[in-house]
Amino acid sequence: MATYSNPQYSAANYQTNRPRYRETLVDTILAYHKRDNPGAETNVAVDVATGTGIFARQLPAHFAKVMATDISGTMLESARASSASQAIEYVESAAEDLSFLGDSSVDVMT
Repeated sequence: MATYSNPQYSAANYQTNRPRYRETLVDTILAYHKRDNPGAETNVAVDVATGTGIFARQLPAHFAKVMATDISGTMLESARASSASQAIEYVESAAEDLSFLGDSSVDVMT
């Protein structure tokens, strides 16, 4: 089992010390998404292995709905506590198992 999924792992310590992502990263992802299709949808984004949701919290400004997944319930508890956004749905799931997503239901996955 990975360190991050260990219930004794300090999600608060991770949340405090994890570097933040620059908004230019989101801009780059969006530009790539729309590069070949300027009318590409921005309805649903999925942030796989979200940890404490640091990056997921940047996505609602650009997507109608964000699904943030992680294998660690402890990390997701911290993510939920750090986010007031109703646009983010947190799902406990391994990165290899995204069976809860419907076919063609996601516009961008990080």
